[in-house]
Amino acid sequence: MNIMPLQIESEFGLPTANEAQLIVADLDAADAQQFMPLLSQEERCRASRYRSAVDRLRFTTARGLLRKWLGQFIGVRPGDLCFSYGPRGKPALASPLSDLRFNISHSKHLAAMAFTNGCEVGVDVELIRPDIDSKLLSQGFLSNQEASIVKQAPPKQQPEVFLHYWTRAEAIAKMLGTGLADREPTDDINPPNEGISPASVPKTVHVLRVGTQAIIALATSKPIQIIRASSFLSVNPSLFPPQPIPPPASAALHPS
Repeated sequence: MNIMPLQIESEFGLPTANEAQLIVADLDAADAQQFMPLLSQEERCRASRYRSAVDRLRFTTARGLLRKWLGQFIGVRPGDLCFSYGPRGKPALASPLSDLRFNISHSKHLAAMAFTNGCEVGVDVELIRPDIDSKLLSQGFLSNQEASIVKQAPPKQQPEVFLHYWTRAEAIAKMLGTGLADREPTDDINPPNEGISPASVPKTVHVLRVGTQAIIALATSKPIQIIRASSFLSVNPSLFPPQPIPPPASAALHPS
């Protein structure tokens, strides 16, 4: 697969065929009640099932923002949008019909939303935390070589190295509409712009760092050249645009 140079731009707009729009938002920085009228009855029921009031408000804000931006892109009132869901819960526009594709992820208060035109997309965001449970490495979600690289990294770097591979796997699984359990671990490390099984699906994956706060992976079923990155709702503007980061490597982790 030909690897195209990636441009990161601080702009907001409807993505073209070779672009992705990435939006990062702080879900705790908005009044969730303003978004409640935009949600469907099904979405309100989903929100009500969260035990934590904080989680209910974050879900409401995330869905409201998603509807707001989808409506803006395709010229429809946010409340008039209808969604359908794949077997693993991947959302898509059911009405009106559109070539616009989208995906959403959140980690605590931070949400990432990705939009593409004419190709499938998956996104995953994870806050960088020093207390990530290393036992996750033994659950088969990383390849043998990926897990080995994480274990070889200095202890303080291990959480970020692990998240590099974890977010990539999550983003690809979400793009495909599957789950991490469907991934077949391999002994080969995937190059930075190639994905994982099934190999028959063309895809590109870009991993971005949002300062020292979070890592975001964006997977698409077709190559993209431009990521338009925007922040909303009190996300520190100095963190934007996010910067692409190369895959970890044993040599890079142990400089001479």
